[in-house]
Amino acid sequence: GPGLSKTKYDRPGRPDPPEITRVSKDEMTVVWNPPEYDGGKSITGYILEKKEKRSLRWVPVTKTAIPERRKKVTDLIPGYEYQFRVKAENEIGIGEPSFPSRPAIAKDPIEPPGPPINLKVVDSTKTSITLGWGKPLYDGGAPIIGYVVEMRPKTEKAGPNEGWKRCNVAAQVIHTEFTVTSLDEKELYEFRVSAQNQVG
Repeated sequence: GPGLSKTKYDRPGRPDPPEITRVSKDEMTVVWNPPEYDGGKSITGYILEKKEKRSLRWVPVTKTAIPERRKKVTDLIPGYEYQFRVKAENEIGIGEPSFPSRPAIAKDPIEPPGPPINLKVVDSTKTSITLGWGKPLYDGGAPIIGYVVEMRPKTEKAGPNEGWKRCNVAAQVIHTEFTVTSLDEKELYEFRVSAQNQVG
């Protein structure tokens, strides 16, 4: 009768490209988000595929769908460069693959990343300041996993490493922008930002 519409179910949409979060000489940890569109049915799992960068062939990482949204991929060949892509599955079927992740070379990370570049004040009010910066030119051989923002009141006497207080206490800042709040408008402050990879 009128007003009755039959919902059409579909396979899930294409997820965003996965991210490689940890790298060693024979393992990489890959994480991803669900697609925006689930096809009207719950997503039951994900198919993660890997490709050696020079190869054309995508190979499934596991024989069955992965229920979680992260996977430690083992048995990689040291020195080879890998990319990953992911497909979502619901009871209707398997959706289109994501675009590939950024490639990463299977090698043990060497050292902490270089400093972020172009630190600047993007916006400010009487009691808050928004800082922006660019990714370091050198990531230390492993993906940047976040940033630490620190501040201190500006004084003449302080040594270069004295009096710094971490602004993002709970977690790493993932974006290259951060707002510091609850500042005293009569006080002058200095800020510094450092990047982190899995080494430091």
